[in-house]
Amino acid sequence: MLPTGEDEARHTSNPPAQRTPYWEVLELDHPGHLECYRCKKLHHINDALAHLKAKPWTKCGKDDQKLQMARYIHPEFNSTIFRMIIKQSRQGKDVGDVIGLLSYRGKVDIKKSQVAQMISDPRIIGGRLLMRSQTRYIVSPSEAARTLLLNQDLLDCPHNGKFAVDNIRATQRLAWRFEMHKEIGRQEHIINCRCDACPTEFDIFLERFEGQGIVLFIVEWQDIGTGLAPLDKELQPVIGARPSGIHDSEVFGIIEYESPRARFEGVPSGESMEAAPATLTSNEREKLFKVHSSWQAKLFRCKDRIIWPIEA
Repeated sequence: MLPTGEDEARHTSNPPAQRTPYWEVLELDHPGHLECYRCKKLHHINDALAHLKAKPWTKCGKDDQKLQMARYIHPEFNSTIFRMIIKQSRQGKDVGDVIGLLSYRGKVDIKKSQVAQMISDPRIIGGRLLMRSQTRYIVSPSEAARTLLLNQDLLDCPHNGKFAVDNIRATQRLAWRFEMHKEIGRQEHIINCRCDACPTEFDIFLERFEGQGIVLFIVEWQDIGTGLAPLDKELQPVIGARPSGIHDSEVFGIIEYESPRARFEGVPSGESMEAAPATLTSNEREKLFKVHSSWQAKLFRCKDRIIWPIEA
């Protein structure tokens, strides 16, 4: 049976100086299991594979949907697997053979009339899960398609929207470069920024592949946290339902945090991070541009030219 609020009250009755954080006590009580307050069960921490294909209608799956983890982390992120793996890591176990369950390699797809692909890589550093996600868009020579690409949340986290300051700056700079797309060099940095309300950083850059085209890269680094507390309210604010209204630091408040980008990339404190991370392998580039040349992508670009005057 999982501990109740009464158990926590008994723990917190001890003097603060003698008190061990409650979730750390709970973890020591169940070294081989994970406390799941969603389905009121103890999951064995070695059963990560059993949860890999968790059905969306289960209690764990519904909570992941409610917190929009598929949107703000990646489409296959499973919070139960995350907590299982990071608990094994805290116990000193080698998680190299299972941490790949938290990664994502999306197929090249036509997303919102854009040829796009998303990949995500996890890394546990200092007892915390850090994620680096990269979304790639082929920049179409069509003005209509480029305009529709910019008409979305490029910097997507629960505290940024289409009209957030950083997103507007990014789209304005991209729009200026798209107007002179023939002059875009081998690789051009557009903007890097960080969210004030959650430990998330972004970097945007363009890269030209001679004879093929230009690719827009949006890279995101996130600190997902320790996974120690089983309560959703204690999860990092990098996920969660986006409330309606204005999305800026005046609404959510500013938090201080150590750079997830610097920690993930192993950049020493104070060193410049202007250089963009490695981009596409030859195989990845071939797959991306193959879809771009497909009849489906051409059909969508034709549709863009028709609906663009209306949306504009």
